Amino acid sequence: MVGMLNLVSFALALACTLYGTAAAPTAGTFTQKSSFTIPKAPSGMFYDSVSGLLYILCGTSTNGDHYIYAYTTSGTQKCMITIPQASRMSRVDGFYIVSSDAYIVDSQGPIYASTKLGGSVYKVAWSNPCGCSSGGTCTATTASWSPTVTKTWTLDAQQSSINDGGGNDQYFRNSGIAVVGDHFYAVNGVHPNPTLTGSYPKSLVKVTMADSSIAQKWSFDASTIGHDVDMEGITCGSDSCANYIYVGDEYNYIYKLNLATSDPATAVEMQWDINSVVGNVNDDKGIESLTYAPSTGYFYAGIQDTSNIHVLELTGAGSSATVTTAPAEAATEAPTEAPTQAPPAPTGVEHIVTDSTGVKQWSAGAGAYASITAAVNDKITFNFNGGHDVFKMSDSSCGTTGNTELAKTDVGGGVAGTTGLTNKFTYTITAADVTAGSITFACSVPTGSYGHCNAGQKITVNTGPTASAAAAAAAATGTILLMMLMSLYCTVF
Repeated sequence: MVGMLNLVSFALALACTLYGTAAAPTAGTFTQKSSFTIPKAPSGMFYDSVSGLLYILCGTSTNGDHYIYAYTTSGTQKCMITIPQASRMSRVDGFYIVSSDAYIVDSQGPIYASTKLGGSVYKVAWSNPCGCSSGGTCTATTASWSPTVTKTWTLDAQQSSINDGGGNDQYFRNSGIAVVGDHFYAVNGVHPNPTLTGSYPKSLVKVTMADSSIAQKWSFDASTIGHDVDMEGITCGSDSCANYIYVGDEYNYIYKLNLATSDPATAVEMQWDINSVVGNVNDDKGIESLTYAPSTGYFYAGIQDTSNIHVLELTGAGSSATVTTAPAEAATEAPTEAPTQAPPAPTGVEHIVTDSTGVKQWSAGAGAYASITAAVNDKITFNFNGGHDVFKMSDSSCGTTGNTELAKTDVGGGVAGTTGLTNKFTYTITAADVTAGSITFACSVPTGSYGHCNAGQKITVNTGPTASAAAAAAAATGTILLMMLMSLYCTVF
């Protein structure tokens, strides 16, 4: 018994040393409204309120041609802009428009300074090459654009006001941008050097455009918010960065960061884990770009590995705090007890939709699908080819009204090859689904007629309590107990 207590004490002491007592960000919930696939890997994204279009930058081909696609928020391509190699930008990773100016991020510009432009951010004259205007109409479907650079900023990871890289990565690999007044926000993405976790810390910085000074910084490593980070895309939300900025991470998290808080561990107030809709992607190829469209109220996350754009409604993404300017020297205050936060919601178990012949596919003609029993946070995964879609039905019939489209016939994310199952969609069971008692999914093909549904391509998910839910509750209880023990131990010792 004494030996066991000593072991527990050692484990708690180690946890205090490694992670401190900072609570993890609150786990947010989300709904995927839709998704669409673009021709190339998205590296930056910006919603233009003038035209109502998404400008999606594709620049992951280092020192090659780069591209900007203009898309409607519903996923229709309007124009493709080519930025030729002769423009001398190395690897463009972010895009932002302010009136007649545009800002282009170059994550590897400083690495190729001897042969290329060499900057981290370029301010260029925005000429609207496709002639896109209000309502999303464009006068051209393709255009070539050689931007005229009017100002360059070069960020240095080694400068004392940033001090990133841990001695393993000397470059600030800027991977995103949000322009707010006379400042812009930039983020230092991770590069395998020698590993994905070998070059911490990495920082989000606020840069004063007039003199390139760092006005504010938030530095992260693997312990800051309880897991590894690789922050890439950044965007303002509904408050236009008055209080919060949102950051997309290649581990497929989206963070809500309070700009009034200088401590990065507490600045990240919420995180949304969207791995359930992104699916399996290669390391360092998750969320690469992120933007918010006020016209829809949705966030748009671009995935490098799949070229998918996921349209997301993030619960809790609204603004409530007010940014205030800190005095030059803060008064000493008595320490206060940090508020207790619940651990992230359990991830649940995955249920892969399987037809009556035992094949893990969503298809028509294989007979009726057996119902599934699932609990809150469980995942329902559909693997299907381009001849099918996924709808959440208003009831268990195959009626054609009141249904919600979840995944189109070209949602992507699957595995090409002999199976042809190029599409993959994962639905997460919500508390509302559990309250409903059951939900039904079906295929609407032929489009809108629900012929496949009537042929048996529908599945009912019973959402009552399951053993998986009980296990998840037990795990959550254990996590809370461990957090209490850690807090007590670290306070006393």
